[in-house]
Amino acid sequence: MRSGDRHAEAIPRLLTLRTTVESYTPGSETKRAVTTVAGATKLKVRIELCTRQGQVVLEREVEGNVRLFGGNLRATQNLARKVADTIKQSTLPGSTPSPGVQ
Repeated sequence: MRSGDRHAEAIPRLLTLRTTVESYTPGSETKRAVTTVAGATKLKVRIELCTRQGQVVLEREVEGNVRLFGGNLRATQNLARKVADTIKQSTLPGSTPSPGVQ
């Protein structure tokens, strides 16, 4: 759901994901193509899952990066995947871990 979505009110146990950028290191796609030690794009974000009442049920720091090949946008794609994995692997109050998650 997006912010302001009117359908969100119908979901009884809705959680809101808040993100705060902790650090960002811009990289260079050109430097990554030439060398393997320079040009990495790095992004560190603090995530919070909150109830409607504002209670934080999950808080973590998650990092995304692109070190070798790929555009800088790949760092945000890696970050999004890690955020999703973090939430899937967490035991939230009133829930059970997803099947297949250890």
